[in-house]
Amino acid sequence: MAQGEHTLHAQARIMMIDDELSNLQIVKIILLRENFESELLLYDNGRDALDYLRGHPVDLILLDLAMPGMDGFEVMTRLNENPATAEIPVIFLSAYQATEYILRAFQLGATDFIGKPIISPILAARIRQTIETRHLQIQLRRSNDELVNTNRLKDELLSICSHDLRAPLNAIELICQFLDDATHGRSEQSPPELINRIVSQTRLARRLVENLLDLNRIEEGRLLPAPSFFSIGELVRACVDDELPTFQARKLRHTLALPPQELLCFGDREMIAQVLHNVLNNAAK
Repeated sequence: MAQGEHTLHAQARIMMIDDELSNLQIVKIILLRENFESELLLYDNGRDALDYLRGHPVDLILLDLAMPGMDGFEVMTRLNENPATAEIPVIFLSAYQATEYILRAFQLGATDFIGKPIISPILAARIRQTIETRHLQIQLRRSNDELVNTNRLKDELLSICSHDLRAPLNAIELICQFLDDATHGRSEQSPPELINRIVSQTRLARRLVENLLDLNRIEEGRLLPAPSFFSIGELVRACVDDELPTFQARKLRHTLALPPQELLCFGDREMIAQVLHNVLNNAAK
């Protein structure tokens, strides 16, 4: 069972497992004397300590080697079997300092091995170093996870933008062909109308490129919307007009049925336009 808990500061959570009450009290006194900011959990047997660890993480375990019922090596083995506890650093504290015991402790993954009787400054220094290393490892893992997530977001945005850029570029190419036909009298469409469509498609492509190059927003993991009120009917009509070259090149007919009354929408007009362009372009395909 637990001998008790003593809270200095919830900065580091240290568990000590030792069947000798005097050893538990000595470590408590050492940490108090060294002004060690920590929460100290004291257990006199491995079974109760393992039960506690199933739902409560700690930063460090101080583990006695020779205990009745379940010795330190078995406790260490059980810790390794559980993914939730396998990475917790463990420092063995033992009067048994034969080479074979020390080697086995390190083979099981122990962080350190300190002989008894315990020397106060040595124990405090090794605990502090182990916990600092543990915190640095956690920070490094978080940084790596953030980097992986950022790279994933960049890859996704690159894929989306490369896909979306094809639509306006293809439309510009088609409109240029129509413009050439119009200048040679082979089309009923007027050059000014076609030029306006080229300008519209160019603006769309430029917005996509700006999104692609805005690395600050990518690294934040989000593209910030710029909401405003706008006419959804006007936006739909403009998007359909932008896609007309694609419809005409594929000899497709379309019908645009908008409600008679004006409908206002509140949102990011450019993002919604991009969605509509994708829907229309995919429908044409």
